[in-house]
Amino acid sequence: MKPLLLTCTLLTTAGLFAGSVAATTASPSASTPSSSAVSTQTASTQTAAPTPTVAPPQTAAPTPTAAPTPAAAASKPPVTTSDSVQYITDVLYAPVRAEPNEKSKLVHTGLASGTPIHVLEKDEKTGYAKIRSGDRLEGWIRLQYLNEQAVASVQLEQAAAQIAELQSKNAALEAELTNIKQIAASQIDTHERNTELVKQNQMLLSEKEVLQTDNDRLKDRNNQTWFMYGGSLVLFSTLLATLVPRLAKRRRHDGWR
Repeated sequence: MKPLLLTCTLLTTAGLFAGSVAATTASPSASTPSSSAVSTQTASTQTAAPTPTVAPPQTAAPTPTAAPTPAAAASKPPVTTSDSVQYITDVLYAPVRAEPNEKSKLVHTGLASGTPIHVLEKDEKTGYAKIRSGDRLEGWIRLQYLNEQAVASVQLEQAAAQIAELQSKNAALEAELTNIKQIAASQIDTHERNTELVKQNQMLLSEKEVLQTDNDRLKDRNNQTWFMYGGSLVLFSTLLATLVPRLAKRRRHDGWR
């Protein structure tokens, strides 16, 4: 009887072991029977071995990404995009040194380009020139910073000043020209008026001559008329003087008869 029970126990244990191995190979997360359950099953010969269950595979959850903190976002400078045209500055600063070499101490950190200076001495070997600025600053600067012509900004300022001066002169000339035009226009008007008056005077003179001629003619006609009147009167008087005596003689002769 004991050998039979031992044989059944061994078979049951082998079956449980085979089932646990199969469940493990099918899914890593499958449940495995504990040692207490195995010992209980080995002790009981009449209960059947439980069927192992396979758990469904679990999907890995996505790892959450950390949101950027406000401090990290604020630390990055903003990036701006533009398509505007800009230019590289042409302002230079020439350092002034106490001696004509690069290792000498700085007398001035740098004179801006366009600053007028007086060159006192040139050293072609070292490539330096001794200069004096307008504020009595003396020192050495490299020859590459010197130029006999003013920089573009200074030339532009000078040109702007010349343009302003020329514009002022142009305005004065335009005002003078306007005055001359007004005077010329008044003189032209005066000349035209004088010409018109001369024409009118000539016309009046012509009319005067015509009137004088007409007056002379009228005088001549008047004289002729009075002459005719006088002649007629003289003739009439002569006739009366001739006829009256004769009429008187006739009356006398008639009275005698």
